Amino acid sequence: MPRLMLLMGVAFIFSFFAGARGYTVGTDTGGYGIEAYYAARTSSFNHFFFFSQFAPWAPLAKAIMWLASQIGSTPFWYFFTIELITVIPVILSVCISCKENMPIAMVVFALVFYPMTFNAMRQMMAMGFLLLGWALMSRKKTIFWFFLMGIIACSFHSSSVFAFLIYPICELANCRSFSLGIKLCFMVIAMVVLLLLAQPMMNLLASFGFYSDYLSGSKLTEGSSLRTIIEFIAIYVTLGFAASVFMSRGGEESDSIELMQLALLVLFGVLAFALSIISLWLYRFGLFFIYFTILLLPKIVSCIYGKAERWANVIAIVIVCAAFSYDYYFVCLNNEVVPYVFANRIF
Repeated sequence: MPRLMLLMGVAFIFSFFAGARGYTVGTDTGGYGIEAYYAARTSSFNHFFFFSQFAPWAPLAKAIMWLASQIGSTPFWYFFTIELITVIPVILSVCISCKENMPIAMVVFALVFYPMTFNAMRQMMAMGFLLLGWALMSRKKTIFWFFLMGIIACSFHSSSVFAFLIYPICELANCRSFSLGIKLCFMVIAMVVLLLLAQPMMNLLASFGFYSDYLSGSKLTEGSSLRTIIEFIAIYVTLGFAASVFMSRGGEESDSIELMQLALLVLFGVLAFALSIISLWLYRFGLFFIYFTILLLPKIVSCIYGKAERWANVIAIVIVCAAFSYDYYFVCLNNEVVPYVFANRIF
């Protein structure tokens, strides 16, 4: 319980800085974020939900944003509430899956993903529930909780429907009939198929008006998108190789199954991130799966038995996450969260 209370305090700190940020911190903050705040604050629930420019949004996102906009006289509590809903499912997932290594999970979240929450706010709220769905499915050994959390995620951001691929990927990881090599081949083949079908599917969805603003993005064969893909691959290959050497000393079967599931999910996410080569906005698809890094890296550490080896991997995780964060946010200026500035009026 004290540890959970400490994590809730961490959630409050994360939410405070999200609420107190200036409107230039986060690409979507000064875009739909603040626009939706003023539209919700000056409209009735019925008008905002059904008739405003934000009516096409998923229902839970609209409901939360309208309710949060009614608190206080500035956007602080609005952004605070959005962040709190983003962080709490992550913390609950960590408490369920990574009891021994909660600090590692929160460091990974803080360095790699927390700044993203200032940008893709609706998707980040949804992604936390997918993380929680996997954690509950793993603990309860039933798919009910995963599908329930998946439905909630779709109620925050409709693109979460693609994340139902999480379940068949986990089933592939559980399958004892195939070796690790064959499973990896399945993942690569699936990624090749996705790359081949991506452009026709984008054109089809855009023709029906689904995410047409996003799917019309230009091709990216160089720059920060390709650089990020290479960084992700380098990070997971390096950490995966180092951990596999130490984990060869033994481990519980249940831990191995969960580790395999998380590893395949993150691998698929890294491969799916490559879709951003076709269109900038398709990196969002890969994020649904890369988000499981928050649980994967602590799980790797928990499967290592030597104390010195554990600390070596913890240090390696912190270093590579910090290096990625610096390059992704400070050098490439992704998500436009740097420099962080406080709002002119917080409360």
